[in-house]
Amino acid sequence: MYSFKKIITTVTLMLTFYSMKAQDKFEPISDPFVNKPSVFESVPDSISLSVNFLESIFQVPTGTEITMPMPGNRTMPGILVSSVIRPISGIATSQIKLNGYTRMMLTVSKSVTPEGKIVYSGRAFSPDYADCFTIVVTDDSYTLKKMQSTKLLNE
Repeated sequence: MYSFKKIITTVTLMLTFYSMKAQDKFEPISDPFVNKPSVFESVPDSISLSVNFLESIFQVPTGTEITMPMPGNRTMPGILVSSVIRPISGIATSQIKLNGYTRMMLTVSKSVTPEGKIVYSGRAFSPDYADCFTIVVTDDSYTLKKMQSTKLLNE
């Protein structure tokens, strides 16, 4: 009787560990961005942003047209649809609906570090496209860097 319980316990433990290992190999059925088009194919991988442009986003009222300068004397126009400023926390966030792109929003946030330095962050993203832009700060300069949407969502 004792050896029968030992065998059943061993088999149960083996099946439990086997089922746990099977779950480690789970792969998603589909990647939501696999068949999505790349909207920024003709746009450079990196676009410099001036601090003056970033600051100007927070100086205008909602509904104002904002034109983001692009390389080669091109522009990317949009409408400021939302602006939230929280003076107590030192954080402000604005959203710009970029014209010509389906559901494409440029979100820019401004925050103040404990040392009093102003830092900008944000991204241009749409769930309808496979690529997006994120604002990257290097020293005191800001750049929009192109990346795949799946990488942005996994960060």
